[in-house]
Amino acid sequence: IPELCESAASTIFSAADNGGTWTANCGACITSAGTFDPSIGAGNYTITYTISDVCTDVDAVQITVVPQRDATILVDVPNDELCIGVDEWQLGAIWAGGVWSASSASGNESIGSESGLLNLQAAGVGPVTVTHVLEGLCGDSDTYALDILACEVELVNIFTPNGDGKNDRLVFRYIELY
Repeated sequence: IPELCESAASTIFSAADNGGTWTANCGACITSAGTFDPSIGAGNYTITYTISDVCTDVDAVQITVVPQRDATILVDVPNDELCIGVDEWQLGAIWAGGVWSASSASGNESIGSESGLLNLQAAGVGPVTVTHVLEGLCGDSDTYALDILACEVELVNIFTPNGDGKNDRLVFRYIELY
């Protein structure tokens, strides 16, 4: 029996001879009719079929359930915006590995396919859609939309914290995008 993904549909086991009892070392993960539910979670399980009749017979099989992988992209930027002056931005994902890709108005290759390092200069100003794909058993994919802005930190040339409501706070516009 091949490995099963924990998010897969239930698997129905069958036996050559009827009249036996299905059991497993994972408790209620298998029904009396032989339906195994992999949502029990990742791990190795032993499924046993026992015939207790005139002639007793026991057969067992090992099942490996692998975890569902999560390709969710992690981006820690305000309002999903980045300034092009940053040059590069490292994206992350809940589950490491996989293949990264990005599409932007520039049409240029703008992301490391293995690293998830987004080159903002190559992507250019405008929307960028990033994709992270985990292939194979229990694979997953996620996409994330970012906007690359042509912004620079605006430096304040007047700061008068005298409580009059004008220029009382020192604010650098767009600094949070760097």
